[in-house]
Formats: sequence, C-alpha cells, structure tokens
Amino acid sequence: MALKQLYLYDFDGTLTSKDSLLAFLMFAKGKVFTLLLLAFYSPLLVLMVLGLYSNGKAKERIFSHCFRGMLLRDFDSLCEQFAKSHISILKTNMLKDVERALDEGGSVIVVSASIRNWVSPMMETFFGKSLKVVGTEIEVADGRLTGRFSTPNCHGKEKVNRIKALIPNRQDYHIVAYGDSRGDREMLAWADEGHLINEELRMKNEESNHAIFSHSKDSTFSILHSSFIRFGIVGVTAVAIQYLVYLLMLHFSPPGIANTVAYVVSFIFNFFASTYFTFRVKANARRGAGFAFSHLINYFLQMGSLYLFLWMGIGEKWAPIPMFCVCVPVNYLLVRYFLTR
Repeated sequence: MALKQLYLYDFDGTLTSKDSLLAFLMFAKGKVFTLLLLAFYSPLLVLMVLGLYSNGKAKERIFSHCFRGMLLRDFDSLCEQFAKSHISILKTNMLKDVERALDEGGSVIVVSASIRNWVSPMMETFFGKSLKVVGTEIEVADGRLTGRFSTPNCHGKEKVNRIKALIPNRQDYHIVAYGDSRGDREMLAWADEGHLINEELRMKNEESNHAIFSHSKDSTFSILHSSFIRFGIVGVTAVAIQYLVYLLMLHFSPPGIANTVAYVVSFIFNFFASTYFTFRVKANARRGAGFAFSHLINYFLQMGSLYLFLWMGIGEKWAPIPMFCVCVPVNYLLVRYFLTR
C-alpha cells in the first residue's frame, strides 16, 4: 500500500519573514509598550538565552503580563485583526509550497510554538480548513484568559509529541518537514525528510526559500551563519570597544559620563557592523533611525542598570560586566526588529 504524504511546516521564520509573537505584541500593545516590556523582562530573557530558564515559561510570563484577564472573544477578535493586517509577513514561495502539497493530495500540518489563535486565521486566509494548525494553546477560565498555557510550549520535542498524538499510525506516512531553527530540530530529525531553511540566504532574499540544508533521519546538522552568531561576533567586539573606552574615560570623568562617551564610540562601530555583517542589509535613513531608537532605549537601560550595580556595591571597573549581561540580549531583539522589518 502506498504511503500517505504528510507535510509539516514550522510557522515563525519558515512560513513567515519575522517572529509573529513580537509582531503580535506590537500590534496589540504598541511598539513603545512592547520595547519597555522587553526591557522589564530582560533579566529573564538573559537567563533564557543562557539556557537557565525555559523559553516556554519566559513566553508565558510575558503573555500573561499582556493578556491575563482578557475575554477570550476579545482576544480572538484581536488575533483575526492581526492576521488580516499582517498577511505581508507570510512568504510567497513557501505558501506556494504548501499549495502544491495540498494540490498533490498530501496532508499539511502547520506546527508552531506561537499561539494557535492567531496562526490559524492567518493560514485560513489562504487555505481555509484544508490544513491543520497545531500551536501553543492558551488556558481559559470563565471566558477569560488566565495568562497561562494549557499545553506545553509547542517547541522542540513537544512538536513531535503533538504530531504523534494526531497520527498514531506513523508507519502509514511518508513525512516531509520544514523548519528554520533549533526549536525545529527534533521535528526535522523525526521526519523522513527534514529541510532546514538556510537562514543566511533567507535574510538576503526572503523570496529565495528553497536553498536548504537537507538531512536523512540519522544525520546530524547545524544552523550555520545565523544572525545570532554574527550578532555575537559584532556584539563582543562592540562591548570590548565600549568597555575599553569606559576604562580609559574613568581617568578623566565619573562613571556616567565615561559610559556615555564609550557608548557613542561603540554605537558608531555597531551600526555599520550590524547592517553590513550581522543582518546584511543596506544602511538607509529608516534603518538608521530605527537603530538609533533601539540604542537610545538600550542606553537608558544600560545607565539604569549601571547605577543599580554601583549602588549594590560593585566596583566602578566591574559594574559594566553584569550591565552587559542584562542589556546585550535586549539589544539583539531591538536591533533585529528595526534592521530586518
């Protein structure tokens, strides 16, 4: 008997050109609120980046902060409005891939760590009910959002668990999966064919979505040339420049002024390195303004945390170290948004 064809697609970064959670927060709460929210939760985000805190719990905390107590019908209405107004974040070529899979008689499941409530209406805009969406589910009590998730964050191994629950007869299917990040690793390895979209080519040209890293079930693969790795290289260099200038300026000025001068010098280097190397986009006035705005927020976050650590008794020479640990991950999220949108 011929095997049934099943196609699995990750959503964020695979079918979309940007992270839908961040886009949804900005749509629902506004850009300023969202950026301040990221700054507020920056210690938690640092722990998440270091692998010391679950990304699912971090996402749940942020989600709860924004939507706890909201009526479900109001939240679903907001999700539908978001889906209609953000169709442009969906990749044309990947939508054509999904359409081709359906036309050939295959089954399609979109498997996303994002909240299903906004992923489903976005997919239904193009495909109606012809495919299934599996995502992180939200908990509701008495018609209102509790702020908690009713399922584990649909990420990593949880993606495979959720698919297995839908197709208990795994042996009846030939499964092809598409993803773009470490959160898709388990799903890609479990499929008969796993395709990891090359992030470097994706950022150069969002329409060139068929350049992929493919693997067999027993192969190992890695995400190469990711923007986060390049950000790390640029970030370490920028931090080193800022720290060295800071130490130099301490001989002539108090810590606040020393950090301000060091920040300006680091900012100039960071802008050109981020545009031409990290995110590989052309520098222009709009991106420059967004970059400057993100660094203005980061500057105030740095100054606040610097004086906090000085107040806690950390010496002037060492206080910037924990300051960088708090501010660098936040800065990555801000810069990535403004340079790649």
